[in-house]
Amino acid sequence: MIKRKAPPYQMKEIILKEATFMTSKLKIGSIAPDFELPSWKNDLIKLQHFRGRYLTLVFIETIENDDDFNLMVSFSGLMNEFSERNTIVVGISKDDTSTLQEAVTKHQIQVMMLSDVLTTTYAAYNAIKLTRDKSSGTKQEFKRKTIIIDPNGKIIHVFDEIKDASTHPNEVLDWLKTIDAFE
Repeated sequence: MIKRKAPPYQMKEIILKEATFMTSKLKIGSIAPDFELPSWKNDLIKLQHFRGRYLTLVFIETIENDDDFNLMVSFSGLMNEFSERNTIVVGISKDDTSTLQEAVTKHQIQVMMLSDVLTTTYAAYNAIKLTRDKSSGTKQEFKRKTIIIDPNGKIIHVFDEIKDASTHPNEVLDWLKTIDAFE
């Protein structure tokens, strides 16, 4: 699944492809925007690595936020059920890889965590909103959001709002069960 290791680096020195800041909502049935991000293990992960399986992308702001942390822990507790549905759960955070590595190892988080410090993938998936403030300039507002991608790389569902970190993973599983009914 993982093709190559990311070289050791300082996060400020990382250069990723520029993302197109999309202003429209992601459309169900459209091809998911590609990404290449370092994991908490410093492996470079691409969207194409997940072809043939369902992919649940969970966007959080930072693993250091209690609600975001609890969301990842809640997903971790259900990894067997996701696996039974041919689904991989991936968390995307603006944290650097060392922060993610510390959280994943210390708390045994089972979700594959990816680092998007430049927020390019957030932008491509509309999980960030840029607002202009006269006093401080441009401000980034992060949205907790979950996107389900089918085995062919198409977006099949978007949870634009995550209301409760403890129940959201079950909400995603329930939605995935509706797919089982049609296969």
